[in-house]
Formats: sequence, structure tokens, C-alpha cells
Amino acid sequence: MKRRNKLPALSLSNIGDYRIQFPFRPNDTFIEVMYYGLSDDEDAEGYYENIESLPLWMQERLAVLFICESRFESKDGVVDSTEAIDGVGQRISQHIYWVHSPSAI
Repeated sequence: MKRRNKLPALSLSNIGDYRIQFPFRPNDTFIEVMYYGLSDDEDAEGYYENIESLPLWMQERLAVLFICESRFESKDGVVDSTEAIDGVGQRISQHIYWVHSPSAI
């Protein structure tokens, strides 16, 4: 049975989620955090120098997603998407993660 590589359907929470993008290229140095949601919970949106500079709640959710098994791997063996985890978020690709806002839990 052939598995298809496709992006999972994103299901943002009713309150809001953060999209975290890690650098794609060696010259990129910042982690970009963008907020998508209905509330005014944009406190963590911005650019960060490293994981340690992210808010602690975001670091904790990322730690969970880092250790999760991927649903499939791309042709070049790069880890792709994981299943969504309630109250945590989902890994979309090697460089992009969605995490639930603390107010969404």
C-alpha cells in the first residue's frame, strides 16, 4: 500500500494557536512565532534567538512534539507530520509546529 505525502488537515483551537517556524536555511537565525486565533492572546508572537528564549509553556509543548513519532517520512527520510495532541499541538513538518495557546486549554 502506497502512502501519500500530504499535509494534515489543520484544526486550530477555538481560542488560538501559535505557528512556530524553525530556520530552514543555515543563514536564518531566528525562530518565528505567529499567532492565529480569535482572542487577543498574541503575547508570545515574534522572533526568538533560540528555543531557550521561547516562553516556558511553549518550550514544554515543543518538547512533547519533538519526541512524538511521525505519521510518515518524506522520500528523503525527513520526519514529517505527527498526529495532533489535545492541549499540546502538532508537528506539521521538520521546521513547522503548531502549539495550543495556554488560554486554549
